[in-house]
Amino acid sequence: RQVSKIEITNNNLSLLESDCFWDLISVRQFYLNNNKLKTINKNQFIRMISLLFLDLSFNEISNLESDCFDGLRNLNELHLNNNKLQFISNGVFNSKNNFFF
Repeated sequence: RQVSKIEITNNNLSLLESDCFWDLISVRQFYLNNNKLKTINKNQFIRMISLLFLDLSFNEISNLESDCFDGLRNLNELHLNNNKLQFISNGVFNSKNNFFF
């Protein structure tokens, strides 16, 4: 059986290892909201090819590295509200993605 939804909310999570989601290719909805994440690394979600919905709201994200959303070709919805965004690298949103903010 494949996992289609993951909720890791309200966990005080502050750091994501670069390959921690490597095997989550079937996940369609991913909730990482209400944590303490500060940055999203390059290729963080690269293998999550089935992902349609990603919630990163209510974190402490101040930096989005280039290519951090690469591989998310099917992503329709991205939530980044209530973060501390100060720097968005060139190339963050110029991939083949067609998502809405």
